[in-house]
Amino acid sequence: MSSLRPCLASSSPLTRLSFRPFHRTFTTTPRPAGARISIIGRLAAQPEIHTTSTGRDMIRYALGTNHGPKESRETCWWKVAVFPNDGPLKDAIMELGKG
Repeated sequence: MSSLRPCLASSSPLTRLSFRPFHRTFTTTPRPAGARISIIGRLAAQPEIHTTSTGRDMIRYALGTNHGPKESRETCWWKVAVFPNDGPLKDAIMELGKG
């Protein structure tokens, strides 16, 4: 162990950085379990409900978003799958109409 001590001198910038405990300085809340993204666009069709092989409900729908100048707008299509629990979120998604 004594042979490693010269390499771990406190003046080394790498040593000072690598032995600091990791902490999130910008927030104190825990990390979410999944990613979250907000897409604002128009529904391509009525949302469809499917049941997975495990018996869980899944709602699928597609959203179209436009980008670019008015003369040459392009549309990006997003395929979305949601696994809501029974309740107001599921009802709200299923009541959405095309457009």
